[in-house]
Amino acid sequence: TDRLKNSIAREITCIIEAKKLTQKEAAGILGTDQAKISKITRGRLDEFSVDRLFGFLTELGLDVDIHLSDSRGLSGNVTVHHRRAG
Repeated sequence: TDRLKNSIAREITCIIEAKKLTQKEAAGILGTDQAKISKITRGRLDEFSVDRLFGFLTELGLDVDIHLSDSRGLSGNVTVHHRRAG
């Protein structure tokens, strides 16, 4: 779960930067406060669920599409891909 949360948080941070939003502006869009945006951008994710982070992605204009596939090893991997429009 920590790897997934970190991947999602990195994507949220990239989107905020790409849209040239301040943390305060991002907080307004996401319905939270600037301190929580700061925690996300610094990787301090203990108080955030995966579901909440996914919600932030959708509020920032991304669709979340989850694909599951068989792993070739004993344990699987979690990877977040962002297909940029263009």
